[in-house]
Amino acid sequence: MRYRSIQNPTYQIEATQWGEGVDHPVVVNLKQDDPRGWFENSSGWHTVQVGDWIVEGGKNEYYLLKPDTFSRTYEPS
Repeated sequence: MRYRSIQNPTYQIEATQWGEGVDHPVVVNLKQDDPRGWFENSSGWHTVQVGDWIVEGGKNEYYLLKPDTFSRTYEPS
């Protein structure tokens, strides 16, 4: 889904909130009974918890934001 920056509405991103039953092409889920997932970007491996946001930045780079940070920074476009 597309979101825009609260401080700069012309800046838009694509983001997905991780949760049960949510798949994302960059996230690997190693254990079926574990709600966490993992993904790798240029700064290493990251653990994705239920409620975390996976944000697609420039050049197909993905990064992780915690729910409180995401809600203070972005809103639906």
